[in-house]
Amino acid sequence: MSAARDRVVDAALEAFARDGYNGVSMRDLGQALGIRAPSLYSHFMSKSDLLEACLAPLMSRIDTLLSQAPPVPTTSDDIEAWLSAVIGALAEEPDAARILLTDPAMRRLAPLKKRLDEETYRLFAMLEVFGAADRLAATATFGAMFLPVAQGMVTAENAPQLARMVVGLLQPADRVPTAAT
Repeated sequence: MSAARDRVVDAALEAFARDGYNGVSMRDLGQALGIRAPSLYSHFMSKSDLLEACLAPLMSRIDTLLSQAPPVPTTSDDIEAWLSAVIGALAEEPDAARILLTDPAMRRLAPLKKRLDEETYRLFAMLEVFGAADRLAATATFGAMFLPVAQGMVTAENAPQLARMVVGLLQPADRVPTAAT
């Protein structure tokens, strides 16, 4: 990416996280950058393309982490380490995470919606395999993981603590009590 394009992405990421996708116009971004709005279109075909550029690094990182999930059966320690990496990745990019997790526009922009739905489905499936009793428990676990991130409460330093709490909501195979024989 060029320096000018990077500057546009950085400004847009900050504005989208602060005001929401629908609360930011290309004109607003142009003013914030000290350029005319039409100049932005030399870098991005549309505002939604700009949003995709803002979120691409985090979404690619999450895709990679989803593909690196520990194989099942696994231990609670392995699940915790993996969840810590996922939560840490989100915490390291708080503006992008806030947009992904809370902006209603993510549910209306077709290419982003499709990709986010796929990632969410994969994560729910993993939570169920890792010990969430059912879809309701997986949903509660998902909320426990991501609400603190969306609220800006999680940092890369305390991500392991949140991961440990999340594992406590699951019933990994190595923690499931066995019946006495």
